[in-house]
Amino acid sequence: PAEEPAAPWQDRLRDAMSVRMAFVLSHGEIRYEGPPASAPVTVHDLDVRVENVTNRPDEGEAHPSRLHVAARLLEDAQFELNGTADVLAKPHAAVIADIGLRNFTLEPALVTIGRTDLPVKAGVLEMAGHIEYAPDRKSATIHEIALRRPKVDYVYSPASGAPEAPASAAAGQSRPWQDLVTRVFDVTIERV
Repeated sequence: PAEEPAAPWQDRLRDAMSVRMAFVLSHGEIRYEGPPASAPVTVHDLDVRVENVTNRPDEGEAHPSRLHVAARLLEDAQFELNGTADVLAKPHAAVIADIGLRNFTLEPALVTIGRTDLPVKAGVLEMAGHIEYAPDRKSATIHEIALRRPKVDYVYSPASGAPEAPASAAAGQSRPWQDLVTRVFDVTIERV
């Protein structure tokens, strides 16, 4: 007789003794070295708080855990995430959260990730948005985005002497850097 496949780990944990707990990490640091980063990337002052982690959520609690993440990136930028999660969703955890990024200096970030070919070369990014990451839905909505003191390269060079295509036709063609932004999530921008 063939062996029955093992139940997913999430099901085994849900069937275990009832448990409700919290996880807290204060003043942590994460360091990443490797592609595409040209230099080590360090996240400082990482604070993570996941509360009400349970294998037996109350009825109607689709995302029973409260989630808070705050960190300092590239020395001066502040990242914050506040939302809810279902850490036992299958096949991966589900998160619904508001996110914010303040004082994010683009120039060192672009150099670090090796993407100096983007048209935006420098500036300070401020952003507020909302993400949903679940087995059945992956989306990001940017409520507000601002680029202070921008430096943007724009070069006009028609490919030939032929008349240009209408702007609406050009808008339908995406470039590789735009594809990178939209490959992971459906992105909606509400206000720039």
